[in-house]
Amino acid sequence: MIPVKATSRFLILWLGLALLNSFSADAEVYYVATNGNDSADGLSLSTPWLTLSKAAAVLQPGSTVYIRGGLYRDKIVPARGGNDANSRITYSAYNSEQVIVSGADIFTNWIQNTNTWKLPRTLSLELAPGRTNFVYRREMVIVDGKVLTAVDAYSKVGPGMFYVEGPAE
Repeated sequence: MIPVKATSRFLILWLGLALLNSFSADAEVYYVATNGNDSADGLSLSTPWLTLSKAAAVLQPGSTVYIRGGLYRDKIVPARGGNDANSRITYSAYNSEQVIVSGADIFTNWIQNTNTWKLPRTLSLELAPGRTNFVYRREMVIVDGKVLTAVDAYSKVGPGMFYVEGPAE
């Protein structure tokens, strides 16, 4: 018969080793900051990556990335997910700093055209099904904090509205 004290030590040692083995060998902690560099290793606060997309490409199951406060205009497409509840890929604000992730683009090359403003576009935009002149996209224009309303014809543009012109025919 094994004494209770020896059994307890064995059980504690076994639990400790089981917990240690439950962590992925690839599990790392990384950092992203608005003053970072995607050529850095991302492994410390002094060598953070610049973009969340860099983190999404590199992170392995069990990894965590701490994101410093600021605005990130990134397209985040994770290359992989976690394997299970114990080896998730975690994105977390560093030390409760405010992190904002936005897919919005800021355009500054607007041109005034009499009483309207125009933005030169070089993108090929799809037309709405069955339409020849209205671009059907999830466009949003915000001016001085006010969201403008999309209209389907230039002739309908008025205060608080915008129109997206389709490709030339």
